[in-house]
Amino acid sequence: MAYDKFQLKRITSIKMFKALSEENRLRIIKLLGGCRTSLCVCEMVEALNLPQYLISKQLNILKEVGLVQCAKKGKWAYYSLSRQKDPIRTPLFKFITKDLKDPKFIEDQENLKARLSLREGDCCVIGFKKRKKERMRKPNGNESFSLHSPSSRRTPTPGRKKPKAEEEIS
Repeated sequence: MAYDKFQLKRITSIKMFKALSEENRLRIIKLLGGCRTSLCVCEMVEALNLPQYLISKQLNILKEVGLVQCAKKGKWAYYSLSRQKDPIRTPLFKFITKDLKDPKFIEDQENLKARLSLREGDCCVIGFKKRKKERMRKPNGNESFSLHSPSSRRTPTPGRKKPKAEEEIS
């Protein structure tokens, strides 16, 4: 079935609004709209306090419907709002970035401001290293721990033969 220009525009608009119906995607758009520069995924991780995989998934959805664009700089991917002029997109971005005043959006902007202060030039240089270290701390914050502690290692079942690789090592 062939679509005329009006039907394609309608389908695109519906997909765009569906993409914005999820809170985290709306937070990403608000974050990108309130920033004068493009953002690295790790900067959004810090600002939104969400896991990297979730932000990447949401960015992919936003990119598919044409709300964000991605530019690669070396190993980093920087995202910004789409620059396409559109009778729907332009006022929509203006509304989201200027008129939405939820406290969560304000907190996201403050977190981003702190994170952007760590940039060198106009580039992200930190990545995820800081967050990985923080996640590997015990709740009291004193020591790091391993996900594979000795108690969680699999012990051989009695009567079960060891695989050849284990026999050679033993």
